[in-house]
Amino acid sequence: MAINDRQGEMTTQECREAIQRIATSHVFHRATRSRELLFYLAERSLCGQAEELTETHIAEEVFRREGYNPAEDNLVRATVRQLRLKLKEYFETEGKDDALIAELPKGSYNISFKRRLPEQPAITSSPLLELRTNLASFRPRSALFVALVLFAVCSAAAAIVLGVRHPAAQVALKHEPTLMKMLLTDPKQPTQVVTIDSALVLLESLAGKDVGLQAYAARTYTSILDSRIGPLPENALKLLDSRQISSFSDVEIASAISQEYGDAYPIRIRHCRSMNVRDFKSGNNFVLIGSPLSNPWVWLFNQTLNFQFENQPNSWPVIRNRHPRAGEKPVYGSAEGYDETGPQYARIAVLCNRSSSGRVALIAGTSMEGTEAAGKAFLDANFTRSLMKLFRVKRVASMPDFEALLKTQGVGGASYGSQILAVRKIADQ
Repeated sequence: MAINDRQGEMTTQECREAIQRIATSHVFHRATRSRELLFYLAERSLCGQAEELTETHIAEEVFRREGYNPAEDNLVRATVRQLRLKLKEYFETEGKDDALIAELPKGSYNISFKRRLPEQPAITSSPLLELRTNLASFRPRSALFVALVLFAVCSAAAAIVLGVRHPAAQVALKHEPTLMKMLLTDPKQPTQVVTIDSALVLLESLAGKDVGLQAYAARTYTSILDSRIGPLPENALKLLDSRQISSFSDVEIASAISQEYGDAYPIRIRHCRSMNVRDFKSGNNFVLIGSPLSNPWVWLFNQTLNFQFENQPNSWPVIRNRHPRAGEKPVYGSAEGYDETGPQYARIAVLCNRSSSGRVALIAGTSMEGTEAAGKAFLDANFTRSLMKLFRVKRVASMPDFEALLKTQGVGGASYGSQILAVRKIADQ
């Protein structure tokens, strides 16, 4: 069978081979759900059965969800969104030279294929090309270093320029009350949404040391880490220190806030490396995404809370419950390792800014899936109503400053649902 395309014909076999390459790539290595969905959608699309690809049918056939109700369960939509992002990541990194491109257009479950257009003349020099060239001639000290630097290269290739609106899926519900409305009380008061520093996380992992806020704010952390990491390819540390790299989930949360509220309120998206301590003495509102490990500015508020993030060298962050109540654990999360299909934990907090004339929202998880779940909850009207019931208030404006501990489930590299485990009024601390 041949498939017609504006750039020429392609056979069904060529398309199946392209899907196989994608599914066995590093990008899809741990994304089991996305991989299964990719195979299913591609095969139905190639067999001309795209009309059968409905949300309910996919839930039953791929995820074995009998009696699936799209109004109550977003598993299919969440996994489709994750698949779309992973396809984009693959063709920007490992698959950048593939002859065939597979796409999952928005609003459709039909996988489409097209031939890659001829490339434009290559840029003769770039920082990313420099890093790749240096890595090629560098003999790394360990397999961990190789994995971490490859992560940096892929992250740099997929990094999104902040300030440009990203067409992320809408998380918030138009005209519905969400926790974001606790910050947006004055249409003239600026709100700064601050994303994580992925390059910092990489360097901290290589060094086995957290730099802390003091060194990060003073920009002295590179010398501290450099002495612990040892020899690196020429200009590698300088390159990582100069790039404002964030994760997809962070940018998606920031973009959703901007798209939902940016028309009525002054909202600015910033990378945490562009911030300084004086910013927090202003009367602005802030939304800080990420834990203290990835966004050191969270340290300004972390120590005042009951649910505190703790980072140990060479381990995953956990959330410590300083004053456990009946039925609560003292620690949530595991520093031992990470299971993408297991439970993930997150914290949402809304409290006064240091200037006392503005509010700060903290959104973070013990993993990327946890942060994603916290971002969705922060912009979800049903979640907000649940908190309003717990605090016995009828309006978002009446909500007290609070912190909430959440639990979510990892599904193929994405979060699925969230559960409130515990809440505290910050005035109670």
